[in-house]
Amino acid sequence: SRERGSNVNGSNGVEAGAEGKACEACRPGTYKEQGGAGPCVECAPGTYSNVTAASSPSVCLLCPAGSWCSAAAVHPCPPGSNSTPGAGEVSACECVPGYSPRNDGSRVCEACRPGSYKE
Repeated sequence: SRERGSNVNGSNGVEAGAEGKACEACRPGTYKEQGGAGPCVECAPGTYSNVTAASSPSVCLLCPAGSWCSAAAVHPCPPGSNSTPGAGEVSACECVPGYSPRNDGSRVCEACRPGSYKE
């Protein structure tokens, strides 16, 4: 039986519940424009949102420079690196001048040794 106040069809910003269960608000980083059955949609790569129950992709904001974004969070680039706006993964964070990547496969940038430089 349906609980009082539940909505099994879903509405804007709400994901329809499975098998007659109550609908759930779209989690941060997702949105749903149309009512009815169907899942919430993730923000596009390089954008993020911290809004719950969003009903439009306009809540998905461009990831700021110096960071990379997953659908629901902004992550700072590792120390010694930077990114352009809209970075959707940590690999978009590149070492800044005067720093070079470590040789261990990590995303860590280290200052150049004395007597060396990187433009």
